[in-house]
Amino acid sequence: GTVSISKQGKQIIIYGLIINNFVCNSKDEFISCIEEENIGATKQEPPEDIRYTGVVAIVYLDPTNLTNKCTSENVNSNSWFKEGCMKWYAYAEDNIKNTYTMILDHNTSSGTPWNSEGGNTMKDVLFALQDDTASWNSSLDIRLISAEEVAEITKNEKFNSEDGTTKFYFNTLDFNQTTGDGVACANTGCKYAWLYDRTDPYCTVRGCLNGSTEKSDYYGYWTSSITNDGYAWTVVHEGVLQFLNVTLKNYRGVRPVITISKSLITK
Repeated sequence: GTVSISKQGKQIIIYGLIINNFVCNSKDEFISCIEEENIGATKQEPPEDIRYTGVVAIVYLDPTNLTNKCTSENVNSNSWFKEGCMKWYAYAEDNIKNTYTMILDHNTSSGTPWNSEGGNTMKDVLFALQDDTASWNSSLDIRLISAEEVAEITKNEKFNSEDGTTKFYFNTLDFNQTTGDGVACANTGCKYAWLYDRTDPYCTVRGCLNGSTEKSDYYGYWTSSITNDGYAWTVVHEGVLQFLNVTLKNYRGVRPVITISKSLITK
């Protein structure tokens, strides 16, 4: 049968099960229990590398099971992977609410329009986001990143999401192809390279951290923001925030943002 014992108010059940942060096994008449400290999400400090500018923490978390032990060793960053341990870039921290806001390091799906019927309200991309994250924990406040957040991350105080002429490269905050193109900084390190991580298989030549695993990742992902004249803002594989016709498909993907309590992180 099953034997239950208690230790410092924590319930322990043997035979290899993990209950309340203990791993227990039995041999003959002996019970051996070891406290497991790293159950759930874990985090790392970002490297001291210009490419990680704007990253508060790198978090490894399973949005479908918040108690699943996730580390840098067992995450999956493949395109369209959406269940299990994944890698997240925390870009905002609320010390009063004790939360991180963070974006996934890859797209969960690709090839969907922002709104196939036109108009200023997210439609198709919202449905895709809801479908991609249907199995995720409902407490995570799942959404898309806004263009205003991208501007805040990159410290572009001149950006106006209503005005399409304010598109810009992350590394230079302007739209000059000569100085702004990610190719120019790829060898020395592009600032905010994580923000367009895995946006296409070859984005590393434009300074991103890693190429994606699918050729049909379509060069970036949608934001939730739109210009006054009806174009949606997107993060592009060249390290740029640029607008796109909302009805176009096969051009941008879905990249979820979540907000989590820091209490979920065990290390």
